[in-house]
Amino acid sequence: MKIFSIFLIIILITCNSCFYDIPIEVDMAKKKVETPFEYEFLHSSREVILKQEHPWETQALFYFNVIKKDSLWQMWYMSIGEEIYNDYFGAFNYAYSKDGASWVKTLLNNQPIVEQFINYDEIENKYRMIGVVNIDGNYSTNIFESNNGISWNNVKRLYNKSYDTQFSVITKSDKFFIYQRIWYDELRTVGRSIIDKNYKIIEHPRVMLLSNDKDFPHIYNNAASKVGKNILLFPTLYNDDDSFKITIGFELENELYLTETNITEDLYFDESVKWGIVSPGLIPTDEINTFWLYYYGNSNSHNIVNYASNNVAKYYRIKIRIIPKDEA
Repeated sequence: MKIFSIFLIIILITCNSCFYDIPIEVDMAKKKVETPFEYEFLHSSREVILKQEHPWETQALFYFNVIKKDSLWQMWYMSIGEEIYNDYFGAFNYAYSKDGASWVKTLLNNQPIVEQFINYDEIENKYRMIGVVNIDGNYSTNIFESNNGISWNNVKRLYNKSYDTQFSVITKSDKFFIYQRIWYDELRTVGRSIIDKNYKIIEHPRVMLLSNDKDFPHIYNNAASKVGKNILLFPTLYNDDDSFKITIGFELENELYLTETNITEDLYFDESVKWGIVSPGLIPTDEINTFWLYYYGNSNSHNIVNYASNNVAKYYRIKIRIIPKDEA
């Protein structure tokens, strides 16, 4: 098991606008906080679960997330390639599986959607998606609904803005907590907003977390997941030299924290990967306190992956054991 200390970056914030860099005061004093869990990667479980096969995947595979509904595994993912490509939107795809490892793919290009995150509401028996669309040249963050996860209805424009990273949505009581990107002082940060089940905004986007690593000042994404009572994050940190690392964070008493750990090698050992992202939403396994973590890797770095020739893109999964401290 790995046990580590982490630091809180205290952020005092009042959000007056969700359309520009948000003015906040940041106290860079660091406060030690004990992490509420221990973790261990089961390296022998790692497997490649999806590769480039179709013309719309030839360049790269990007954001995706997986859910398990009864015995059906479902995936929604973005790709870019020779057949479908422009400066912002690639192809929006769906895949299904009987075991979470072998997938049957389908191209869903009826509406250009990006940065998407999908979950399933077992009570209302419907799928929900948050994502970014371009309608008549205007980018917006919208809410979509579906009965089958394939045909989607655009039900509400939430914000007249693209937040330019994959969303994560976690349900708490009757509210949806949306983890997203916010720019602050030319840095990528983790932000959060809250809406109710009627999609009414309760809390507008506000900065929640800055990087605590001077060598990797940007937090590229959040990859938030709910594990029991805990909210975990697996964000990619990034710098202007086009290098990255993946770390772990968590939420405690309505604040977000980053650990000092680096799990990049745990995910990509023996692989040639220069850019990678963990997907939000851990999937429970049959083993106690053990989950499938899904993620992707590209053989070219972030700044050139859209244009480099012969990029190799893969989706992976690996088991991670997470034990709350009160159970350890």
